[in-house]
Amino acid sequence: MDSYTTMRVENLANIGKVDIELTPLIFFIGDNNSGKSYLANYIFENIESINKSYFPITRSGLLLACSDITNGTCQKLTSTQKWFIDQVAKGYLNGRTSNSSIIKIIDFIESKIIRGKVEVQQEKPGEYLYQANHLEKPIPMSLSSGMVTSLAPLLASLKYSNIGNYCFIEEPEMSLHPELEWRMAQVLVRLANAGIMVLAITHSATIIQHVNNMIKLSNREDRRELAKEYGYEPEDIISSDMVRMYQFDVNENDGMTGVKPLEHSVNGFSVPTFGHYLRKLKDQIWDFQIEP
Repeated sequence: MDSYTTMRVENLANIGKVDIELTPLIFFIGDNNSGKSYLANYIFENIESINKSYFPITRSGLLLACSDITNGTCQKLTSTQKWFIDQVAKGYLNGRTSNSSIIKIIDFIESKIIRGKVEVQQEKPGEYLYQANHLEKPIPMSLSSGMVTSLAPLLASLKYSNIGNYCFIEEPEMSLHPELEWRMAQVLVRLANAGIMVLAITHSATIIQHVNNMIKLSNREDRRELAKEYGYEPEDIISSDMVRMYQFDVNENDGMTGVKPLEHSVNGFSVPTFGHYLRKLKDQIWDFQIEP
């Protein structure tokens, strides 16, 4: 079992104390407005590395407004948003990546998720184009779907060697159909297996279930046969030792947030915040069913 660095955080806004183990793949899940993004921002700022990336939930809007923001028309940004804007505007300067694992992830995103390519207009810093597979000419981000604008910054960072050793992403499922959430979960696992620490804030039960499925698969003696049957590559499989999940729960009495690491087994992580509501919804499906 590998040993990972642990970061202790105390008295951060409404969070009392928590130890975050910096494993290759980390998920923050739980209540809205519970401090997940605040804690992720804190960890990002306090990791002693310049080789890191942060993709905020506001990334689509920031991408579309990048040229205006870099011209000085908007100053009210967080430190991670400022990093993001700088990355969008100047990220292509490093040149394209030659990392074969990253190139494979890029191809996966373009072929399985956005069904097209994203390119940076180098003569216009901060402006990207989307070339859909079914269109003759590329279109600007302002005419592209929310799916494309939410993934374009990540894709460009991968292409131009700016993803770094630490990747933070808020709601990777943003604007994605459930099937594509599943594909996005594959991307997160592949990034972790490529040596990049990934911290994702998510409300997607689909993403969590896929990670659990890959943990289950890692513990099967017949995993090679099953992986081949279901179309998975070795880089899609991940062990529970490489993953940590933290649930954020707001105390209704005092407004403080409790952050607890979730337990895991050979079958993955038990996630109460999703399981409870999914069971309630399932009960309603049968209770409201109209017999033909």
